[in-house]
Amino acid sequence: AQEYLPFVFLNHDVVLVVIQYRLGVMGFLSTEDSVIPGNFGLKDQTLALQWVQRNIHNFGGDKTKVTVFGESAGGASVHFHMLAPKSKGLFSRVIMQSGSALAPWATGFKFRETAEEVGQAMGCPVTSDSHVLLECLQKVDAPSLAAVLQDFIQWYVFPLIFNPRVDGDFIPDHPAKLVLEGRHHKVDLMAGVTSDDGALVTH
Repeated sequence: AQEYLPFVFLNHDVVLVVIQYRLGVMGFLSTEDSVIPGNFGLKDQTLALQWVQRNIHNFGGDKTKVTVFGESAGGASVHFHMLAPKSKGLFSRVIMQSGSALAPWATGFKFRETAEEVGQAMGCPVTSDSHVLLECLQKVDAPSLAAVLQDFIQWYVFPLIFNPRVDGDFIPDHPAKLVLEGRHHKVDLMAGVTSDDGALVTH
């Protein structure tokens, strides 16, 4: 959140809320079943948007005029919320910069395999039983779980391993299919690109 400071908004009629949510293993680990379904990071975002609906009036905001904004992976997150039934009614406008749920990197793959590799890295027994894996990982301290991400990175933050998953629940179907079928929230949308977004990688 410290990377998105409010100074640019201070002279405007805007109430800025910068949310925190789980990332990496904590946010998107999945065994491709109901035991560790994944998408916890997106669910955190929905919870934050629900908080905004309940409380933003206390800060001079208007819950009927909530705009969600994100760039890069945040842009994809914003788009996922346009497609997620559980996020319906939580915002009326969307700004997507340099990212969408349709991007090839926006959804992950090999979730089960990755979850088992995380378990092995944490000393968990190799098993096809998701409950056994979950119980083992719950005994691992949070810093160790967060640090395991480094074992998967080959360069900078790539490959992107812990991503949103089409789980049939929070994300009911592939984003492209949802868009083509018009299964998205009817809200105002502004889409664009972030200048020099690649500078995060090249510098």
